Amino acid sequence: MDPIVFIYLVSLSLNVVTSGISGLFLFFSAWHNRAARSLAYCDFGWMFWSGSHFVAIVAPTEAVSVLAWQIGFFGLLAGCVFFADFAARLVEEHNKVSYRVFQRVIYTFTLTIAGILLSDLLFETNIILSSSVSPRLWFDQWLVPGRFLTAFIGFFLFCFSLAYVYFFLGYKQSKEKVFQQTILLLFWTTIVPAIGGSTQYLIWYDVPLLPLGGFTIPVYVFGVLYAATRFHLFNAKVITAELFTIIIWMITFGRILVARDSFEFTVSIGVFLLTLFFGLLTIRSVITEVKQKDSLEQVTKELDHANKNLADLNSNLE
Repeated sequence: MDPIVFIYLVSLSLNVVTSGISGLFLFFSAWHNRAARSLAYCDFGWMFWSGSHFVAIVAPTEAVSVLAWQIGFFGLLAGCVFFADFAARLVEEHNKVSYRVFQRVIYTFTLTIAGILLSDLLFETNIILSSSVSPRLWFDQWLVPGRFLTAFIGFFLFCFSLAYVYFFLGYKQSKEKVFQQTILLLFWTTIVPAIGGSTQYLIWYDVPLLPLGGFTIPVYVFGVLYAATRFHLFNAKVITAELFTIIIWMITFGRILVARDSFEFTVSIGVFLLTLFFGLLTIRSVITEVKQKDSLEQVTKELDHANKNLADLNSNLE
């Protein structure tokens, strides 16, 4: 195997692991947060694309390689769309603005492109993706582009550009230094892998740039996770409670799988059901506590603002 191909496969494997861990963490620990869900779906999209891409490169037959290529593009589409959705939801929730009109346009284009990809997969229409592979640069099985692959790449780049426009607007509109720092961190930890990951498209245009951009994807994954914990992008207390509860559920469920007899199996099921019940109660109580604390903080801010206005009024009267 060509050393460059081997390095490329290593980068894809790294992307599968890091994106998968990040997606699972966000999905199970902050599922109630709209921005967190979008980011989790984005991570799952990168994971699906990288895994399918890996299979396409090492597939034993052309038919398997083509199928993996075509299926993987759905993950690529989900990754870019949900990244823009994450940026929009994050800024919307913090700055109390709405980008729903823009996002609905993106969703419409996304469904259209997904339909075209499905037609390429089922009916070999060759609009975006063809049904054959050929040697290209260092790779023996690289997908032959369809008639409008360049348009798909343009939509991919547009989604990322739109996300950075959302970040810019969120930075300019916000007066909170912590949120501005969060936006800056998200910008720098995503722009590098966005550029690096996009270099894979150059292979379709026979540009002999070494495909090492995949190694920059973990920078985005860990950067976002750092932002989530460092700047409280999502509520840390809720995340900690949910993550701790999920770990307990996994341990108790694992005991069911390794039970050696019927008695141990029955006991393990009982323990799992108890931890499931009390775990849900714990998560619910923490979420309730956080909501009450947020409400109290909001009331306190309003009272402080009212007291300040009253003090200004008294000073004017005097």
